[in-house]
Amino acid sequence: MAGLCEGGNEPLGFLKVVTEDIDIAILKWFNVSSGGVAIIIRKNIKHHSILLPELNCLEACAIKITSHNLPQFTIISAYKPPKVRLNSQDVVNLFSNTTPTILLGDLNSKHQIWGCRVTTPNRRWKTFPISEENSINIDAPLEPTFYRPNILPDILDIALHKYIQNTSNMRVLHELDSDHCPVLISFDDNPMLRPPPNRLIVGTINWNNFQLNLDDVLQPTSNLKTITDADVAVRTFTDAITSSIRAATVPQDGFISYQRHLSTLSTEDSSLWKETKRILKEPCIIPPLQQECCQYASDNEKCEIFADTFQASFIPNPIKNKGFNEEIEHYPNNYASASLPVNFTSPNEIHSIIQKLPIKKSPGYDLIPTFVLKCLTLANLASLFNALLHLEYFPDTWKHAVIIVIHKPGKPASNPTSYRPISLLSTISKVFEKVLLKRLDTFLLQASILPPLSVWLSSKSFYQSSSASYH
Repeated sequence: MAGLCEGGNEPLGFLKVVTEDIDIAILKWFNVSSGGVAIIIRKNIKHHSILLPELNCLEACAIKITSHNLPQFTIISAYKPPKVRLNSQDVVNLFSNTTPTILLGDLNSKHQIWGCRVTTPNRRWKTFPISEENSINIDAPLEPTFYRPNILPDILDIALHKYIQNTSNMRVLHELDSDHCPVLISFDDNPMLRPPPNRLIVGTINWNNFQLNLDDVLQPTSNLKTITDADVAVRTFTDAITSSIRAATVPQDGFISYQRHLSTLSTEDSSLWKETKRILKEPCIIPPLQQECCQYASDNEKCEIFADTFQASFIPNPIKNKGFNEEIEHYPNNYASASLPVNFTSPNEIHSIIQKLPIKKSPGYDLIPTFVLKCLTLANLASLFNALLHLEYFPDTWKHAVIIVIHKPGKPASNPTSYRPISLLSTISKVFEKVLLKRLDTFLLQASILPPLSVWLSSKSFYQSSSASYH
Protein backbone atom coordinates (compact mmCIF):
# COMPACT_ATOMS: atom_id res chain seq x y z
CA MET A 1 0.00 0.00 0.00
CA ALA A 2 1.18 3.54 -0.66
CA GLY A 3 -0.06 6.90 0.57
CA LEU A 4 0.50 9.94 -1.64
CA CYS A 5 0.31 13.59 -0.69
CA GLU A 6 1.29 17.03 -1.96
CA GLY A 7 1.44 16.25 -5.64
CA GLY A 8 -0.92 18.80 -7.15
CA ASN A 9 -2.33 17.62 -10.46
CA GLU A 10 0.82 15.78 -11.59
CA PRO A 11 0.12 12.30 -10.14
CA LEU A 12 -3.25 12.03 -11.91
CA GLY A 13 -1.56 10.68 -15.03
CA PHE A 14 0.35 8.14 -12.96
CA LEU A 15 -2.77 7.01 -11.15
CA LYS A 16 -4.51 6.30 -14.46
CA VAL A 17 -1.76 3.98 -15.66
CA VAL A 18 -1.60 1.69 -12.63
CA THR A 19 -1.71 -2.02 -13.40
CA GLU A 20 -4.84 -4.11 -13.06
CA ASP A 21 -3.81 -5.55 -9.68
CA ILE A 22 -3.58 -2.08 -8.10
CA ASP A 23 -6.62 -0.28 -6.71
CA ILE A 24 -6.90 3.47 -6.17
CA ALA A 25 -8.64 3.02 -2.86
CA ILE A 26 -9.46 6.68 -2.41
CA LEU A 27 -8.40 9.87 -4.08
CA LYS A 28 -8.71 13.51 -3.07
CA TRP A 29 -6.76 15.62 -5.50
CA PHE A 30 -6.85 19.31 -6.33
CA ASN A 31 -5.89 21.16 -9.48
CA VAL A 32 -3.28 23.26 -7.69
CA SER A 33 0.49 23.31 -7.55
CA SER A 34 0.56 21.51 -4.18
CA GLY A 35 -1.77 19.61 -1.95
CA GLY A 36 -4.00 16.60 -2.38
CA VAL A 37 -3.86 13.11 -0.90
CA ALA A 38 -4.43 9.59 -2.19
CA ILE A 39 -4.05 5.96 -1.18
CA ILE A 40 -3.24 3.22 -3.64
CA ILE A 41 -3.35 -0.42 -2.59
CA ARG A 42 -3.25 -3.87 -4.12
CA LYS A 43 -6.71 -5.10 -4.98
CA ASN A 44 -6.18 -8.48 -3.36
CA ILE A 45 -5.83 -6.87 0.08
CA LYS A 46 -9.21 -6.77 1.79
CA HIS A 47 -10.03 -3.09 2.29
CA HIS A 48 -12.60 -0.35 1.82
CA SER A 49 -12.51 3.44 1.95
CA ILE A 50 -14.16 5.26 4.83
CA LEU A 51 -15.53 8.72 5.51
CA LEU A 52 -13.61 11.06 7.79
CA PRO A 53 -14.93 13.85 10.00
CA GLU A 54 -14.79 17.39 8.67
CA LEU A 55 -11.29 18.80 9.10
CA ASN A 56 -10.13 22.40 9.41
CA CYS A 57 -6.43 22.30 8.54
CA LEU A 58 -5.69 18.84 7.15
CA GLU A 59 -6.38 17.21 3.81
CA ALA A 60 -6.90 13.52 4.47
CA CYS A 61 -8.34 10.28 3.14
CA ALA A 62 -8.53 6.86 4.78
CA ILE A 63 -9.14 3.17 4.27
CA LYS A 64 -9.85 0.26 6.58
CA ILE A 65 -7.90 -2.97 6.15
CA THR A 66 -8.95 -6.35 7.50
CA SER A 67 -6.06 -8.34 8.96
CA HIS A 68 -5.37 -11.59 10.78
CA ASN A 69 -3.87 -10.11 13.95
CA LEU A 70 -6.24 -7.13 14.23
CA PRO A 71 -9.92 -7.30 13.24
CA GLN A 72 -9.57 -4.03 11.32
CA PHE A 73 -7.22 -1.08 11.30
CA THR A 74 -7.36 2.32 9.65
CA ILE A 75 -4.69 3.91 7.47
CA ILE A 76 -4.88 7.66 6.86
CA SER A 77 -2.95 9.65 4.27
CA ALA A 78 -2.77 13.30 5.37
CA TYR A 79 -1.26 16.59 4.29
CA LYS A 80 -1.11 20.00 5.95
CA PRO A 81 -0.37 22.99 3.71
CA PRO A 82 2.70 24.91 4.92
CA LYS A 83 0.89 28.20 5.59
CA VAL A 84 -1.98 26.63 7.52
CA ARG A 85 -1.84 26.51 11.30
CA LEU A 86 -2.18 23.02 12.69
CA ASN A 87 -5.41 22.47 14.59
CA SER A 88 -4.83 19.79 17.20
CA GLN A 89 -8.56 19.03 17.26
CA ASP A 90 -8.24 17.63 13.73
CA VAL A 91 -5.77 15.05 15.01
CA VAL A 92 -8.03 14.19 17.94
CA ASN A 93 -11.01 13.72 15.61
CA LEU A 94 -9.07 11.40 13.33
CA PHE A 95 -8.13 9.19 16.28
CA SER A 96 -11.46 9.44 18.11
CA ASN A 97 -12.60 5.82 17.66
CA THR A 98 -11.21 2.64 19.16
CA THR A 99 -10.01 1.17 15.86
CA PRO A 100 -6.22 0.82 15.56
CA THR A 101 -5.17 3.75 13.38
CA ILE A 102 -2.01 5.02 11.72
CA LEU A 103 -1.70 8.43 10.04
CA LEU A 104 1.05 8.94 7.46
CA GLY A 105 2.01 12.04 5.55
CA ASP A 106 3.65 15.41 5.24
CA LEU A 107 2.38 17.60 8.08
CA ASN A 108 4.79 20.48 7.32
CA SER A 109 5.72 20.73 10.98
CA LYS A 110 9.10 20.55 12.70
CA HIS A 111 9.84 19.49 16.25
CA GLN A 112 12.99 18.35 17.97
CA ILE A 113 11.06 15.51 19.61
CA TRP A 114 11.19 13.52 16.35
CA GLY A 115 14.68 14.66 15.38
CA CYS A 116 14.20 17.95 13.54
CA ARG A 117 16.89 20.57 13.78
CA VAL A 118 14.50 23.10 15.27
CA THR A 119 10.95 23.41 16.50
CA THR A 120 8.79 25.58 14.28
CA PRO A 121 8.15 28.67 16.43
CA ASN A 122 5.10 30.14 14.69
CA ARG A 123 3.30 26.79 14.32
CA ARG A 124 4.38 25.06 17.52
CA TRP A 125 2.67 21.69 17.83
CA LYS A 126 0.21 21.50 20.67
CA THR A 127 -0.46 17.86 19.92
CA PHE A 128 1.97 16.37 22.39
CA PRO A 129 -0.06 16.80 25.58
CA ILE A 130 -3.03 15.57 23.55
CA SER A 131 -1.07 12.57 22.35
CA GLU A 132 -0.29 11.60 25.95
CA GLU A 133 -3.95 11.85 26.94
CA ASN A 134 -5.22 9.94 23.91
CA SER A 135 -2.43 7.37 23.54
CA ILE A 136 -1.35 8.82 20.19
CA ASN A 137 2.26 7.90 19.48
CA ILE A 138 4.62 9.65 17.07
CA ASP A 139 7.24 7.88 14.97
CA ALA A 140 9.69 9.40 12.53
CA PRO A 141 12.65 8.16 10.49
CA LEU A 142 16.19 8.68 11.72
CA GLU A 143 17.29 10.75 8.72
CA PRO A 144 15.86 13.70 6.79
CA THR A 145 12.98 13.14 4.38
CA PHE A 146 12.91 16.61 2.81
CA TYR A 147 15.62 17.88 0.46
CA ARG A 148 15.48 21.13 -1.48
CA PRO A 149 18.28 23.30 -2.89
CA ASN A 150 19.47 26.12 -0.61
CA ILE A 151 17.42 24.67 2.29
CA LEU A 152 18.85 22.46 5.01
CA PRO A 153 17.38 18.91 4.95
CA ASP A 154 14.93 18.04 7.69
CA ILE A 155 12.26 15.53 8.76
CA LEU A 156 8.75 16.53 7.62
CA ASP A 157 7.18 13.13 6.92
CA ILE A 158 6.10 11.35 10.10
CA ALA A 159 3.64 8.78 11.39
CA LEU A 160 1.06 9.06 14.16
CA HIS A 161 -0.49 5.86 15.44
CA LYS A 162 -2.82 4.60 18.11
CA TYR A 163 -3.43 1.04 19.32
CA ILE A 164 -0.80 -0.24 16.87
CA GLN A 165 2.34 -1.83 18.24
CA ASN A 166 5.70 -2.58 16.67
CA THR A 167 5.77 0.09 13.98
CA SER A 168 9.37 -0.48 13.10
CA ASN A 169 11.83 -0.26 10.26
CA MET A 170 10.94 3.26 9.19
CA ARG A 171 13.39 3.62 6.36
CA VAL A 172 13.93 6.57 4.01
CA LEU A 173 14.20 5.56 0.36
CA HIS A 174 16.34 7.89 -1.72
CA GLU A 175 14.28 7.35 -4.85
CA LEU A 176 11.95 9.28 -7.16
CA ASP A 177 12.53 12.90 -8.17
CA SER A 178 10.42 14.62 -5.52
CA ASP A 179 11.86 16.88 -2.83
CA HIS A 180 10.21 14.47 -0.36
CA CYS A 181 11.77 11.02 -0.13
CA PRO A 182 9.45 8.02 0.23
CA VAL A 183 9.38 6.50 3.71
CA LEU A 184 8.96 2.75 4.01
CA ILE A 185 7.15 1.64 7.18
CA SER A 186 6.56 -1.98 8.19
CA PHE A 187 4.80 -3.44 11.18
CA ASP A 188 3.98 -6.89 12.40
CA ASP A 189 0.62 -7.75 10.85
CA ASN A 190 -0.72 -9.79 7.96
CA PRO A 191 -3.66 -8.35 6.03
CA MET A 192 -6.40 -10.68 4.86
CA LEU A 193 -6.47 -11.26 1.12
CA ARG A 194 -9.46 -11.27 -1.18
CA PRO A 195 -10.01 -14.32 -3.35
CA PRO A 196 -8.84 -13.75 -6.93
CA PRO A 197 -11.52 -12.63 -9.39
CA ASN A 198 -13.39 -15.51 -10.97
CA ARG A 199 -12.19 -15.57 -14.57
CA LEU A 200 -12.71 -18.30 -17.10
CA ILE A 201 -10.11 -17.26 -19.69
CA VAL A 202 -6.67 -16.44 -18.30
CA GLY A 203 -4.47 -17.20 -21.30
CA THR A 204 -4.49 -18.34 -24.91
CA ILE A 205 -6.99 -21.06 -25.83
CA ASN A 206 -6.04 -23.88 -28.15
CA TRP A 207 -9.39 -24.22 -29.89
CA ASN A 208 -8.58 -27.62 -31.41
CA ASN A 209 -7.87 -29.04 -27.96
CA PHE A 210 -10.96 -27.31 -26.64
CA GLN A 211 -13.17 -29.03 -29.21
CA LEU A 212 -11.56 -32.43 -28.59
CA ASN A 213 -12.00 -32.09 -24.83
CA LEU A 214 -15.61 -30.98 -25.23
CA ASP A 215 -16.45 -33.88 -27.55
CA ASP A 216 -15.01 -36.32 -25.03
CA VAL A 217 -17.07 -35.12 -22.06
CA LEU A 218 -20.28 -33.96 -23.76
CA GLN A 219 -22.99 -36.17 -25.18
CA PRO A 220 -26.18 -35.13 -27.00
CA THR A 221 -29.03 -34.37 -24.61
CA SER A 222 -32.00 -36.72 -24.70
CA ASN A 223 -34.69 -38.29 -22.53
CA LEU A 224 -35.33 -35.28 -20.28
CA LYS A 225 -38.50 -36.23 -18.46
CA THR A 226 -38.58 -33.77 -15.53
CA ILE A 227 -37.43 -30.25 -14.81
CA THR A 228 -34.82 -31.75 -12.48
CA ASP A 229 -33.36 -33.61 -15.45
CA ALA A 230 -33.35 -30.35 -17.42
CA ASP A 231 -31.51 -28.45 -14.69
CA VAL A 232 -28.92 -31.22 -14.43
CA ALA A 233 -28.46 -31.22 -18.22
CA VAL A 234 -27.91 -27.44 -18.28
CA ARG A 235 -25.34 -27.61 -15.47
CA THR A 236 -23.58 -30.52 -17.19
CA PHE A 237 -23.43 -28.62 -20.47
CA THR A 238 -22.06 -25.48 -18.79
CA ASP A 239 -19.51 -27.42 -16.72
CA ALA A 240 -18.32 -29.26 -19.83
CA ILE A 241 -17.62 -25.96 -21.60
CA THR A 242 -15.79 -24.38 -18.66
CA SER A 243 -13.69 -27.47 -17.93
CA SER A 244 -12.77 -27.82 -21.62
CA ILE A 245 -11.71 -24.17 -21.78
CA ARG A 246 -9.49 -24.49 -18.71
CA ALA A 247 -7.94 -27.69 -20.04
CA ALA A 248 -7.18 -26.04 -23.40
CA THR A 249 -5.84 -22.76 -21.97
CA VAL A 250 -2.13 -22.07 -22.25
CA PRO A 251 -1.05 -19.67 -19.44
CA GLN A 252 0.93 -16.65 -20.52
CA ASP A 253 3.20 -14.20 -18.78
CA GLY A 254 1.16 -11.02 -18.42
CA PHE A 255 4.05 -8.67 -19.14
CA ILE A 256 5.17 -10.54 -22.27
CA SER A 257 1.59 -10.82 -23.45
CA TYR A 258 1.09 -7.07 -23.00
CA GLN A 259 4.32 -6.32 -24.86
CA ARG A 260 3.10 -8.47 -27.74
CA HIS A 261 -0.21 -6.62 -27.67
CA LEU A 262 1.54 -3.22 -27.80
CA SER A 263 3.60 -4.33 -30.79
CA THR A 264 0.39 -4.87 -32.77
CA LEU A 265 -0.86 -1.30 -32.27
CA SER A 266 -0.76 0.93 -35.31
CA THR A 267 -1.48 4.52 -36.21
CA GLU A 268 -3.04 3.30 -39.45
CA ASP A 269 -6.19 2.05 -37.71
CA SER A 270 -8.07 2.69 -34.48
CA SER A 271 -6.07 0.21 -32.36
CA LEU A 272 -3.70 2.80 -30.87
CA TRP A 273 -6.58 5.16 -30.10
CA LYS A 274 -8.57 2.39 -28.39
CA GLU A 275 -5.65 1.36 -26.22
CA THR A 276 -4.94 4.97 -25.24
CA LYS A 277 -8.60 5.45 -24.38
CA ARG A 278 -8.53 2.31 -22.21
CA ILE A 279 -5.45 3.48 -20.30
CA LEU A 280 -6.79 6.99 -19.73
CA LYS A 281 -10.20 5.78 -18.61
CA GLU A 282 -10.67 6.75 -14.99
CA PRO A 283 -11.46 3.83 -12.69
CA CYS A 284 -14.99 3.47 -11.37
CA ILE A 285 -14.75 3.70 -7.59
CA ILE A 286 -17.85 3.59 -5.41
CA PRO A 287 -17.15 5.76 -2.36
CA PRO A 288 -18.76 5.18 1.04
CA LEU A 289 -22.51 5.63 0.66
CA GLN A 290 -24.77 7.79 2.82
CA GLN A 291 -28.53 7.67 3.24
CA GLU A 292 -30.69 9.06 6.03
CA CYS A 293 -27.70 9.84 8.30
CA CYS A 294 -26.37 6.28 7.91
CA GLN A 295 -23.05 5.37 6.32
CA TYR A 296 -22.27 2.25 4.32
CA ALA A 297 -18.55 1.71 3.76
CA SER A 298 -17.75 -2.00 3.45
CA ASP A 299 -18.58 -4.06 0.37
CA ASN A 300 -21.28 -6.01 2.23
CA GLU A 301 -22.89 -2.83 3.52
CA LYS A 302 -22.90 -1.30 0.02
CA CYS A 303 -24.47 -4.44 -1.45
CA GLU A 304 -27.25 -4.41 1.13
CA ILE A 305 -28.14 -0.73 0.66
CA PHE A 306 -28.06 -1.13 -3.13
CA ALA A 307 -30.37 -4.14 -2.87
CA ASP A 308 -32.82 -2.21 -0.67
CA THR A 309 -32.69 0.83 -2.97
CA PHE A 310 -33.30 -1.15 -6.15
CA GLN A 311 -36.06 -3.18 -4.54
CA ALA A 312 -37.86 0.02 -3.54
CA SER A 313 -37.31 1.55 -6.99
CA PHE A 314 -38.66 -1.36 -9.01
CA ILE A 315 -41.90 -2.02 -7.15
CA PRO A 316 -44.78 -1.95 -9.70
CA ASN A 317 -47.03 1.08 -9.61
CA PRO A 318 -50.35 0.54 -7.86
CA ILE A 319 -53.21 -0.46 -10.18
CA LYS A 320 -56.34 1.63 -9.70
CA ASN A 321 -58.60 -0.77 -11.59
CA LYS A 322 -59.08 -3.65 -9.14
CA GLY A 323 -60.32 -6.04 -11.79
CA PHE A 324 -57.35 -5.44 -14.08
CA ASN A 325 -55.17 -8.18 -12.61
CA GLU A 326 -57.96 -10.75 -12.75
CA GLU A 327 -58.69 -9.85 -16.35
CA ILE A 328 -55.04 -10.30 -17.31
CA GLU A 329 -54.79 -13.64 -15.47
CA HIS A 330 -57.91 -15.08 -17.13
CA TYR A 331 -57.27 -13.63 -20.58
CA PRO A 332 -55.00 -16.48 -21.87
CA ASN A 333 -57.54 -19.10 -20.72
CA ASN A 334 -59.84 -18.06 -23.55
CA TYR A 335 -57.32 -19.18 -26.15
CA ALA A 336 -55.98 -22.55 -27.14
CA SER A 337 -52.45 -23.44 -26.17
CA ALA A 338 -49.68 -23.72 -28.73
CA SER A 339 -50.30 -26.52 -31.15
CA LEU A 340 -48.14 -29.61 -30.96
CA PRO A 341 -45.76 -30.94 -32.15
CA VAL A 342 -43.25 -28.27 -31.08
CA ASN A 343 -41.32 -26.50 -33.81
CA PHE A 344 -37.82 -27.65 -32.85
CA THR A 345 -34.69 -25.65 -33.54
CA SER A 346 -31.68 -26.62 -35.62
CA PRO A 347 -27.92 -25.99 -35.62
CA ASN A 348 -28.36 -23.62 -38.58
CA GLU A 349 -30.89 -21.48 -36.72
CA ILE A 350 -28.69 -21.36 -33.63
CA HIS A 351 -25.68 -20.48 -35.77
CA SER A 352 -27.49 -17.51 -37.32
CA ILE A 353 -28.48 -16.28 -33.85
CA ILE A 354 -24.97 -16.58 -32.40
CA GLN A 355 -23.42 -14.78 -35.36
CA LYS A 356 -25.58 -11.74 -34.62
CA LEU A 357 -24.68 -11.57 -30.92
CA PRO A 358 -22.28 -8.74 -29.95
CA ILE A 359 -18.84 -10.12 -29.11
CA LYS A 360 -17.83 -7.56 -26.47
CA LYS A 361 -20.81 -8.00 -24.17
CA SER A 362 -19.92 -9.12 -20.66
CA PRO A 363 -20.85 -12.73 -19.83
CA GLY A 364 -23.17 -13.76 -17.02
CA TYR A 365 -22.54 -15.86 -13.95
CA ASP A 366 -21.23 -18.80 -16.01
CA LEU A 367 -18.43 -16.56 -17.44
CA ILE A 368 -18.89 -18.02 -20.95
CA PRO A 369 -18.41 -15.20 -23.54
CA THR A 370 -20.00 -15.04 -26.96
CA PHE A 371 -16.90 -16.01 -28.94
CA VAL A 372 -16.78 -19.37 -27.12
CA LEU A 373 -20.26 -20.21 -28.39
CA LYS A 374 -19.04 -19.56 -31.93
CA CYS A 375 -16.53 -22.39 -31.49
CA LEU A 376 -19.05 -25.00 -30.27
CA THR A 377 -20.38 -27.97 -32.14
CA LEU A 378 -23.93 -26.66 -32.33
CA ALA A 379 -25.56 -30.08 -32.63
CA ASN A 380 -25.11 -30.56 -28.87
CA LEU A 381 -26.58 -27.13 -28.13
CA ALA A 382 -29.53 -27.77 -30.48
CA SER A 383 -30.14 -31.09 -28.74
CA LEU A 384 -30.30 -29.34 -25.36
CA PHE A 385 -32.62 -26.59 -26.64
CA ASN A 386 -34.98 -29.10 -28.27
CA ALA A 387 -35.19 -31.10 -25.06
CA LEU A 388 -36.13 -27.92 -23.18
CA LEU A 389 -38.72 -26.99 -25.84
CA HIS A 390 -40.28 -30.43 -25.59
CA LEU A 391 -40.37 -30.16 -21.81
CA GLU A 392 -41.72 -26.56 -22.05
CA TYR A 393 -39.25 -25.41 -19.42
CA PHE A 394 -36.86 -22.47 -19.06
CA PRO A 395 -34.06 -23.47 -16.62
CA ASP A 396 -33.90 -21.66 -13.30
CA THR A 397 -30.12 -21.36 -13.53
CA TRP A 398 -30.52 -19.18 -16.63
CA LYS A 399 -32.66 -16.77 -14.63
CA HIS A 400 -29.75 -15.88 -12.35
CA ALA A 401 -27.96 -12.62 -13.12
CA VAL A 402 -24.85 -10.79 -12.01
CA ILE A 403 -25.84 -7.25 -11.00
CA ILE A 404 -23.41 -4.40 -11.52
CA VAL A 405 -24.10 -0.75 -10.79
CA ILE A 406 -23.38 2.21 -13.07
CA HIS A 407 -23.06 5.73 -11.72
CA LYS A 408 -25.47 8.25 -13.23
CA PRO A 409 -23.49 11.23 -14.59
CA GLY A 410 -23.93 14.40 -12.60
CA LYS A 411 -25.40 12.65 -9.55
CA PRO A 412 -23.70 12.61 -6.12
CA ALA A 413 -21.55 9.50 -5.91
CA SER A 414 -22.31 8.94 -2.21
CA ASN A 415 -26.08 8.56 -2.75
CA PRO A 416 -27.30 4.99 -3.49
CA THR A 417 -30.05 6.37 -5.75
CA SER A 418 -27.35 7.82 -8.03
CA TYR A 419 -26.67 4.36 -9.49
CA ARG A 420 -28.58 2.19 -11.94
CA PRO A 421 -28.32 -1.60 -12.10
CA ILE A 422 -27.36 -3.74 -15.09
CA SER A 423 -28.10 -7.47 -15.15
CA LEU A 424 -25.53 -9.73 -16.81
CA LEU A 425 -27.29 -12.88 -17.98
CA SER A 426 -25.87 -16.13 -19.32
CA THR A 427 -25.01 -15.87 -23.01
CA ILE A 428 -26.45 -19.34 -23.63
CA SER A 429 -29.76 -18.24 -22.09
CA LYS A 430 -29.85 -15.26 -24.48
CA VAL A 431 -29.58 -17.63 -27.45
CA PHE A 432 -32.42 -19.77 -26.09
CA GLU A 433 -34.53 -16.65 -25.50
CA LYS A 434 -34.17 -15.70 -29.17
CA VAL A 435 -35.22 -19.21 -30.18
CA LEU A 436 -38.32 -18.84 -28.01
CA LEU A 437 -39.01 -15.34 -29.32
CA LYS A 438 -39.21 -16.55 -32.90
CA ARG A 439 -41.80 -19.17 -31.96
CA LEU A 440 -43.68 -16.76 -29.71
CA ASP A 441 -43.93 -14.26 -32.57
CA THR A 442 -45.50 -16.84 -34.84
CA PHE A 443 -47.94 -18.17 -32.26
CA LEU A 444 -49.21 -14.79 -31.04
CA LEU A 445 -49.92 -13.60 -34.56
CA GLN A 446 -51.59 -16.83 -35.69
CA ALA A 447 -53.76 -17.16 -32.57
CA SER A 448 -54.64 -13.43 -32.44
CA ILE A 449 -54.02 -13.54 -28.72
CA LEU A 450 -52.86 -9.94 -28.41
CA PRO A 451 -55.37 -7.81 -26.44
CA PRO A 452 -56.70 -4.52 -27.87
CA LEU A 453 -54.38 -1.49 -27.74
CA SER A 454 -51.39 -3.76 -27.39
CA VAL A 455 -47.97 -3.00 -28.75
CA TRP A 456 -45.92 -5.94 -29.96
CA LEU A 457 -42.55 -5.57 -31.59
CA SER A 458 -41.80 -8.78 -33.42
CA SER A 459 -38.67 -9.67 -35.29
CA LYS A 460 -40.18 -8.41 -38.58
CA SER A 461 -42.97 -5.92 -37.99
CA PHE A 462 -44.59 -3.55 -35.55
CA TYR A 463 -48.23 -4.22 -34.72
CA GLN A 464 -50.61 -1.94 -32.94
CA SER A 465 -54.33 -2.08 -32.44
CA SER A 466 -56.26 0.89 -31.08
CA SER A 467 -59.83 -0.36 -31.04
CA ALA A 468 -60.16 -0.16 -27.27
CA SER A 469 -58.52 1.41 -24.27
CA TYR A 470 -57.46 0.19 -20.85
CA HIS A 471 -57.16 2.41 -17.80
